Amino acid sequence: MAYMGDVSAMKVACAGSPVRPDEFWFALTVVAIGTLPLAFVSIRSVATGLLLGAVLAVALAAWSRRLIGGYTGDVLGAIEQVFEIGFLLGVAAIIR
Repeated sequence: MAYMGDVSAMKVACAGSPVRPDEFWFALTVVAIGTLPLAFVSIRSVATGLLLGAVLAVALAAWSRRLIGGYTGDVLGAIEQVFEIGFLLGVAAIIR
């Protein structure tokens, strides 16, 4: 999707610099630690959570494309929150 915000009014400009190897390994470590609690729930509940979260995120992205023609930072934040809620509801629905 195209960015629909005002680029000239942005407070931070994207430098477009490549990711350094130490930044990549740090991000990979954080993701591994963050997903560690998923080892204590079933694969079925994790899959259901991922599916429900993805469906809600795609629905919100399609809605923002229809309304404003793209995305803004607020839309990205809302998609993250909707995915998280959908994931947690999906996991909770299976593990009861």
